Amino acid sequence: MRIILQSFSLGILFSTMLLSVLYFNESKNNSQPVEKMTQSEMKAELEEQGYFVLTSEQYEQLQSPQPTKNEKKENVNNSSDNESTTSQESVIYLLKIESGMNSESISKLLEEEKIIQDSNEFDQYLQETGYSTKIQIGSYELSSKMTYEEVARTITKNM
Repeated sequence: MRIILQSFSLGILFSTMLLSVLYFNESKNNSQPVEKMTQSEMKAELEEQGYFVLTSEQYEQLQSPQPTKNEKKENVNNSSDNESTTSQESVIYLLKIESGMNSESISKLLEEEKIIQDSNEFDQYLQETGYSTKIQIGSYELSSKMTYEEVARTITKNM
């Protein structure tokens, strides 16, 4: 039994050495000299291949939510709608979030209770702003006068 184990170990050692020699020898044969590129050459090469190159400031600016033209128009329309709905009562609802509830089910529940107008739009807002992964279990008092951000901050305990 001892001789068998020694033979097996010797075989593994020999195979490892042989594969190592082949691997390192092959990588030396196929290696090409690395070209030193300037920053502008790298940027041009990446853009040529279809990539976008951004500075840190440009990237951060893209990450911050900015209203689109449609959203700006909606905000103007909403302001006129808000004036007409001020005569209506605001709805207050005690939302109880339980384990297993996701942002979509919460959005639908809030739409049914008239806290928000459009569950799909609110769910999309939660997804885009990252609030959907931060929703906390608990009970929350919500009002129909709250903005999407206020509702999201409330249900994520991020006030």
